[in-house]
Amino acid sequence: MKRVLQILGSLQRGGAETLVMNIYRNIDREKIQFDFIVRENVEGGYEEEVTKMGGRIFVIPSPQKIGLKNCIKLHLEVIKKNGPYIAVHSHMNAMSFISIYAAKKCGIKNRISHSHSTSFPGKIKFRLGRYLTKKFSTKLLACSKDAGLKLFGTNNFEVIPNGIILENFIVNDEKEKKDYMKKLGLAETTINIIHVGRFVEPKNHEFIVEIANELKKKKVKFDLYLLGDGLKFEAIKEKIIKKQLLDCVHLLGSISNVNEYMKAADLMIMPSLYEGFPVTLVESQTAGLPSLVSDNITNKVDFKMNLVVFIPLDVNKWVDNITENKYQRLYNKDYIYNTITKNNYNISNTVKIMEKIYNKE
Repeated sequence: MKRVLQILGSLQRGGAETLVMNIYRNIDREKIQFDFIVRENVEGGYEEEVTKMGGRIFVIPSPQKIGLKNCIKLHLEVIKKNGPYIAVHSHMNAMSFISIYAAKKCGIKNRISHSHSTSFPGKIKFRLGRYLTKKFSTKLLACSKDAGLKLFGTNNFEVIPNGIILENFIVNDEKEKKDYMKKLGLAETTINIIHVGRFVEPKNHEFIVEIANELKKKKVKFDLYLLGDGLKFEAIKEKIIKKQLLDCVHLLGSISNVNEYMKAADLMIMPSLYEGFPVTLVESQTAGLPSLVSDNITNKVDFKMNLVVFIPLDVNKWVDNITENKYQRLYNKDYIYNTITKNNYNISNTVKIMEKIYNKE
């Protein structure tokens, strides 16, 4: 059996992590197994599932906590002790050079760096990290063209669609939607809105709280479900409490049945400050779920099924779009399946691409 070492910040239920897990679930694990280096363990993440599928998880704290030299040293130790690995695949953006350099020192010829964002903090550190990442990598991947250009500054990369398991999201008809509403306890008398994303700055949860506050002022009947966890969770919770929104804004944390909420909801919102290529919008369109989306997000994520509306970050415009109720759910299994597959976001396509990349000598 061949092994690939995946490098992630954690195994939380974020976009890059979900992509890796979707590949892991669908790849032939009798031929290729995954191990993981993460910076920390998280509650409600993918750790248990990884272990059940035969993966090993190694925790190496960030260089900010233990120093760059120690961080590289620990990467070297993990690779030497637990290999051999046919590839090291890092999803750490400009910090990928740490694991990629360690892989090079260990003689691993297949060293893959993967860009998942279009915005990176710290100009000097970013430039140095980008330079070293490109220098030590043998293969550059990106979730979108914009994400690749931003991190690598060159066209010398391959765009890998963030494929999903389509069957987990497609809704056959309104009856199935109502069945999921009943299962999850969603009321039929309100607008059921969801947001899926980590509680971090780019997801713009403060803006979401303002939307909820304005909807309540206008006496709109709605329930807003926030799916995810992260560094800003407690701060956002305090804002929700302060504005007395706990009766209509529900903090669900990191959950494993995001797909069921997409099947049950009426609308998804994504007012992000920036994104790479949000897999969440691939999932929502597969579920036939209408979405209101920040115009900061690339329009390439819209598969032209009349499900995605781009709006500037103006609270009143978001509130108007929600209250006007112009959005309509799409129930057409074959059309959706064929559209997502044609756009190369069926996980089976992604797995085939990645198998070739991993097996390249």
